Amino acid sequence: DIFPTGYMAAENAGIREGDTVAIWGCGPVGQFAIQSAWMLGAGRVIAIDKVPERLAMARDHGKAETLDFSNVNIYDALMAMTNGRGPDSCID
Repeated sequence: DIFPTGYMAAENAGIREGDTVAIWGCGPVGQFAIQSAWMLGAGRVIAIDKVPERLAMARDHGKAETLDFSNVNIYDALMAMTNGRGPDSCID
């Protein structure tokens, strides 16, 4: 049941073609949300977690950019990565 949960999270985020999507949590549901965001047309996915293995999976298999919240201020990092605009959608 984790794939439909990740998919519904992405669907409920209202992702449109080319959107930047930030996803908090890179566990199993988060990994499916990452893949679902791509399926729904995201142009950029930023995955946020603190567990190195989860971040590696999001980066290597999910093709997401990653942020480790134990090392950076997430708000500042997202603003810097999006030229002060912030993500179009967020999934937690």
